[in-house]
Amino acid sequence: MNDFVNSAIICGNKSEPADIFSIVWKLRILARQTSGTVFVICIGPFDFNILSNMIESGAHKVIYGISEQSAISICEKLIMKNKISLITFLDSYEGKELAAILATKLGGGLTADCIDIEYKGGGKFIFSRTAVNDSVIAKIVCKNTDYQMCTIKKNAFQIIGDSKYQDGEIIEFFSTDGEVDSKFQYKIINRSLYKNQSDYNIDTADIVFGFGRGISSLKILDKLKVLAEKCSAKIGGTRASVEDNLIEEEYQIGQSGISISPKIYVAFGISGASQHVVGLKNAKNIISINIDEQAQIIDYSDYVLIGDVTEVIEEALHLLQGDNTGVHE
Repeated sequence: MNDFVNSAIICGNKSEPADIFSIVWKLRILARQTSGTVFVICIGPFDFNILSNMIESGAHKVIYGISEQSAISICEKLIMKNKISLITFLDSYEGKELAAILATKLGGGLTADCIDIEYKGGGKFIFSRTAVNDSVIAKIVCKNTDYQMCTIKKNAFQIIGDSKYQDGEIIEFFSTDGEVDSKFQYKIINRSLYKNQSDYNIDTADIVFGFGRGISSLKILDKLKVLAEKCSAKIGGTRASVEDNLIEEEYQIGQSGISISPKIYVAFGISGASQHVVGLKNAKNIISINIDEQAQIIDYSDYVLIGDVTEVIEEALHLLQGDNTGVHE
């Protein structure tokens, strides 16, 4: 029975080509069972030889020429237009960020850190990943969604044999409507590591303020620090905040960080990727502040405030009648 399930890997030009090739090869193997088309959606400039190697690894269609500024909006449209059901990403910061945002926008099921993918039949896939401190293999199926998504751990797949495919095409993307998804654009002007005091312990704190990509400048971060001090709160961050060098790794909350159990957790500009939410499962009350009313964190929140994070922090400081001495202007 032919199910005609299309698949794709979405990757940026910071990715290791060998990692892309191995995932493309795996998708081509799965395509034999689904009679689907394998897409590679490339963000940013790519060397043409790398694009050609994607074809040789098994891609039917390689789409390149997508700018980083409009990547989210264009990838979303390409996925829907081409009816792509299986969407994969590399297990890198860039890949996980793309996966989290697109899963939120598309309402897709997202499995992190996959080590294998099997075709179950009926258009559904089984994603395997380690769990319980790597002591067991969990098998996950995405239900009630048209979009099955995963990030794939490095070296999960190895290309077997030396045969090369020749039946693909390389397509340069041109935007015809000029649309840009401004909601997810950002530009980091400067980065500075926010260092907590040596006795700072967030895993036993009653109130924790967590911040994500919604806070990307020193000015906003300093204001959040002032607010936290006035509220007797501790500050933690997402994996993105750590990798952006905005907070120390020991204060990262989530699957690859620490788990916390505060009475109140306030999420400032956090999308709600699964690897972060795992660290919040014991929080008594979660309050999320986000400009995106479709942010995944909202599904896990007890209270939600839709609005600009900077404006909310400034208004809270004003209500507390504090001065912002020491805050970067």
